[in-house]
Amino acid sequence: MTKDQLQAELKAKVKEGVKPSHLKRSKSLGDIPNAPPAPSLTNELTTLQTENEALKKQISELEKEEVFVEAPEENINELKEQLKNLEQQILELRLSKINEFGEYYQQKQELEKLLQKEFTTLKEKITTKLQVKDQAITDTNQKLQESNQKLELSLKENTENEKALEQLLKEFKELSQQLA
Repeated sequence: MTKDQLQAELKAKVKEGVKPSHLKRSKSLGDIPNAPPAPSLTNELTTLQTENEALKKQISELEKEEVFVEAPEENINELKEQLKNLEQQILELRLSKINEFGEYYQQKQELEKLLQKEFTTLKEKITTKLQVKDQAITDTNQKLQESNQKLELSLKENTENEKALEQLLKEFKELSQQLA
């Protein structure tokens, strides 16, 4: 609604003795939004019927399958016997698995003992070889020290001999000069 239209409407309604609160627009049928159309009952009815038929099919299929057959009383003893047999089989399986585990555990312990023995043997061999090598190194070091000491003594003797020779040579030159 435009401004001009609103003013024209107000002028038409404004009369002497009319309060401004009475001028408010009343909600008429044109102003109330239409409610969404109600779903047709026939559509809903057909939907429910198709669902009903689908459920009936499922029920009939489930009835065809034998989920559990009730055993007559004479069959109870047979079922009890089957149950005892199954319990016996379960016990036998448990016993065989326990025996298998016992064998496995025994083999594991034997292998661990063998491994420990091999480890100890190898450790002793390595220790022995290391001791032998250490002894060889110690002996070689001792021989090197002795050899160095002998060389030092020889060097000292050579130095002393050189000094003695130089002294003799000096004395020999002095003697030859006195004789000459």
